[in-house]
Amino acid sequence: MAQPALASMPIELLVHIIATYLSTEDLGALRLTSKYLEQALFDSFAREFFTKKQFMLTTPSLTTLIDIAKHPALSKSLQHVIIGLDHYQYTSNGFTTFGEAEKYYQGFADQQYLIHSGQDREMLAEALCALPNLKTIGIRDYSAVGRVREGSRWNSYGAPTVFRETGLMLPPHKTGADILAALPAKMFTLIMNALADAKKPVPEIETILRAIGSGLSDAAFYLPEYQSVKFEPVLQGLKTLLLTVNPGMAHPVLHIDNSDDVMGHRYLKQFLTRLPNLTHLRLNYQSHDRCAGKPMVEWLGDSKIFPLPKLERLDIGMTAAPPELLLRVIALHAQTLRHINLWKFGLTYPRQDITHDVDDRPHPWRSFLETLAGVPNLNLTNIMLGNTYHYDGVNPPINVQFITEAAKAVGEDTEKRLTYGHKAFDQTREYHGKMSDFLPKLIEDAFARWPVGYSHRAQRFDQNEDEDMDSDDDEDEDFED
Repeated sequence: MAQPALASMPIELLVHIIATYLSTEDLGALRLTSKYLEQALFDSFAREFFTKKQFMLTTPSLTTLIDIAKHPALSKSLQHVIIGLDHYQYTSNGFTTFGEAEKYYQGFADQQYLIHSGQDREMLAEALCALPNLKTIGIRDYSAVGRVREGSRWNSYGAPTVFRETGLMLPPHKTGADILAALPAKMFTLIMNALADAKKPVPEIETILRAIGSGLSDAAFYLPEYQSVKFEPVLQGLKTLLLTVNPGMAHPVLHIDNSDDVMGHRYLKQFLTRLPNLTHLRLNYQSHDRCAGKPMVEWLGDSKIFPLPKLERLDIGMTAAPPELLLRVIALHAQTLRHINLWKFGLTYPRQDITHDVDDRPHPWRSFLETLAGVPNLNLTNIMLGNTYHYDGVNPPINVQFITEAAKAVGEDTEKRLTYGHKAFDQTREYHGKMSDFLPKLIEDAFARWPVGYSHRAQRFDQNEDEDMDSDDDEDEDFED
């Protein structure tokens, strides 16, 4: 009995049984065996490999992006373009042959030419204007996991080729003395100009940076007034803005009479006021200053400015601010705000007017949640708190977690609860629905993890009031989609 030919199989079998388990190379070979198989597998192939794709600032990588944009079918599939920060370094060791070093130097020169000649902007604009279904353009300093076929990462297009030719991987993040240490800001400016040149507004721009100390400087958001007309369509069309920022990076720190930096967040604030249709804002901070985001939180809650009248979702991560400032933000946007996500967010507090726990130690998160429940016209339908903490600016930060049902079963004895270890507390709590059903439980479960035997009163008066706060920053991490 003759074996059935592949072409005679239903498309569902081809896609889900055969193509799913092939390597990328074998899948490509299968598609080339016949026109029928190429067409039959095209939709699933394009969906897997061309809906979202990462490139980098090299001529081969950007040329490939242009080729995809000009392809009659693939151009319609590409919805999410990521520009990786992979770059050639000024000093590199580890070459085993002259050919490897020569290839590396050629790539270095090419990247420098792209950046300094403006060719990168022209090539990116050429590609963007030819992508009819583009929804998101982003910047990343890492290769994302999740490539199922080989169990590997989604690298910037061209990066594996550089590795094969030179023996070195291009670092996707800033490196010490490199001039390209300011690459994130350069890339953001590049993307804004390329979108404007291409007359291609997109609903979402994302900058997701994980390297410690990275982030967009405030100057990255500078848009010259004389070019405001050019940028207007891009700004008007933006609905989602996901940012990793470091306001103290690569800009002069200016003080007046020992005040805080008077220029911090200046251009980011101006940028946000030009986004009338923004509904989702994410601010992840990468800074040695635990309170780097405080001025921004204060500004977002300023009723005289009311910068984001259509804000529906606000994510803030890896910074700290007084609870009253955060409450002002929520109260100001109560009519429109539906989602609030706080990740590695700390509440700072003075030593009075704060709810205390049973051991007479301050509990600002409980106070915050109690006040939040009473905000007039609150329309929140989703709240997420993860890896939260509070601190008074003198003593070490105190982690705030959430008691599990298993821990509650042992009663209110704190020592017994602690014996449950990781089962006793949740690092993260998230809820979708009516806040009136959830906030009372969240208030009840919020638990400050004071060290055993810790006396807040003793710490309060024993330490020098001028002592710097603990500088051991939490592990840097960003919100994940």
